[in-house]
Amino acid sequence: MARIANPSRADPGSALIGAGHIFNKSRSNPASGTIGRVLPAYALVYLLEGGGHYEDDAIGRRAVSAGDAIVLFPGMRHSYGPFDQPLWSECWIIFRGGVFSQLEAEGLIDRSRPVITPGLRPELIAAFDALIRDFNGHDPRLVPVLAARTHGLVADFARCDQERGPRADAIAVACARLGEALDRPLDLERLARGIGLGAERFRKVFALSVGIPPARYRQLRRIDRAKQLLATTLKPLAAIARELGYCDEYFFSRQFKHVTGLSPARFRRDFGASAGA
Repeated sequence: MARIANPSRADPGSALIGAGHIFNKSRSNPASGTIGRVLPAYALVYLLEGGGHYEDDAIGRRAVSAGDAIVLFPGMRHSYGPFDQPLWSECWIIFRGGVFSQLEAEGLIDRSRPVITPGLRPELIAAFDALIRDFNGHDPRLVPVLAARTHGLVADFARCDQERGPRADAIAVACARLGEALDRPLDLERLARGIGLGAERFRKVFALSVGIPPARYRQLRRIDRAKQLLATTLKPLAAIARELGYCDEYFFSRQFKHVTGLSPARFRRDFGASAGA
């Protein structure tokens, strides 16, 4: 589920050195929070579900929730996790090298602002998933490619945070609601009214802000929820399909593979609890 490369075998220059998912990190687990850690490298943590807080000596404590990302800096003591919240699911990468130091030097990432809010953007989730999958393929030929993709991903996170428009809060509310009650039909008109827009205007504003229509966003949130269920439970595929509102497990499986590039069974084998840490 979460693997870090052997430092003695890692590329001596810029490199992605760790990548993984953590699903259902719970406050009931005493080890679920990261407390007082200092990394020798950079890291990016993308919160996919739930919430909690982040803390360091410079900014103190602040709340974080799904759609936020935490940039962790070398030598900077930090703590984060669900702590007082019931749920936290994330994907993460650890990386090092001069090209990433340059991002900091240019101000694209900033130690005084380690928590950014790109939102739950499908293209960021997909790029993160692909990076984790390829890193865990352990192909040494990909080391420079993965470093370049990591650099691009970190830059994309910063860009999405900086480009939040005047309706960002309303879109964030809509995104949260589109991720709820995934087994039920989507009432788009009711959702649009809840943020003060007509249905057609909402579709346009949402697609402009997020990059895809609301229905497609909800479909991808179903897949995100399916990944969490596959990684943390032994529920059969038919039960997961029903829980997420699919007509049958075969349609669910086809859609899952189309989005993630892996079959549900392969995803469970690679990232389930039995896959180890």
